[in-house]
Amino acid sequence: MAEERPLRPRLRDGRWGAASDRACGHHPYVANKYPQGSERRRAKMSRQLTQDVLTRHDRRPRDENHRISRFMREVHSLFLDQVPLKAWNRVLSVECGDGWAAEEAWRRMGRGYVCGVDISGQMTELAARLRGVDGQLEFRTWDGGILPFSDGAFDTVIASFAFHRYADPLATLREMHRVLRPGGHVYLLEPDRKSFAGLFSLWDYYFRLTNPGHVRYYATATLLQLLGQAEFSAAREIHRYDRILSGGKLLASAAFLQARRNGGQG
Repeated sequence: MAEERPLRPRLRDGRWGAASDRACGHHPYVANKYPQGSERRRAKMSRQLTQDVLTRHDRRPRDENHRISRFMREVHSLFLDQVPLKAWNRVLSVECGDGWAAEEAWRRMGRGYVCGVDISGQMTELAARLRGVDGQLEFRTWDGGILPFSDGAFDTVIASFAFHRYADPLATLREMHRVLRPGGHVYLLEPDRKSFAGLFSLWDYYFRLTNPGHVRYYATATLLQLLGQAEFSAAREIHRYDRILSGGKLLASAAFLQARRNGGQG
């Protein structure tokens, strides 16, 4: 059996941080639901809640069929509902993971072309094996710097939970702008800072310790500002997805963002 990773991040000297103690032993949802519970019981419940959050938000496929989680399929489906996908369009899916969202976009178009790119060669190989269709649904690895496409190659660019990987998100947005045709649109799906029942900063810190590819999460307002700096126009939030726990606490909040490249017909 694989060794289970600790649910709380350790500091460099091996001690548990005060913030992580609060998350695992004094999570506000657990404290409210079990006000009379023992510290041990509350800590156990908080660890279970923490594991649930990590399981639902981890983009890596976990089961033997390499399927993304039920939560991720739900939010990706809602995300694609906001994207006008027309027949014969060319769509680029950035950080496509195992390709589920790219394949779903391709199916919704009926006829068209979708290319998924991901920093992970392992993920693009998996996506190509599971879903690839020559000349219609393809997957490539990229270096996170220059998108391997010519200027104006796509009608639409979509990216979901991608920007936490980028130390220079503005450079990535400029690349998305470059490969879009004039009048094309970019659609982003990104976690909002209200996520994780108010412990967003803690999870950001946790993922920095446990996920080598994680840089940081960016606030929705920051991404909207960066879209403007990348010469997109009409950058705005078009939808929001909130997942609520039974106790009324907000577990996850995702913002759906849209922007347009100037010129052409939108």
